[in-house]
Amino acid sequence: MDYAKKLSHLEGKHKRQHEVVEVLIAEKAPEMAILSAKQEKLRIKDQIHHLYALYESDSGLENFG
Repeated sequence: MDYAKKLSHLEGKHKRQHEVVEVLIAEKAPEMAILSAKQEKLRIKDQIHHLYALYESDSGLENFG
């Protein structure tokens, strides 16, 4: 598995989701829409942490990237 490529993809996705949350807050969107966007952002962050854990167990972070 190409950890660096997958991680880069997830980090980009997380950044875009953060921007979505910021826009929803600025536009005073319904609380449920903001909550849903925040939950998606956290789900992506969990995937990033999971990927780091997998990589650490495979070869260690010193070889990452």
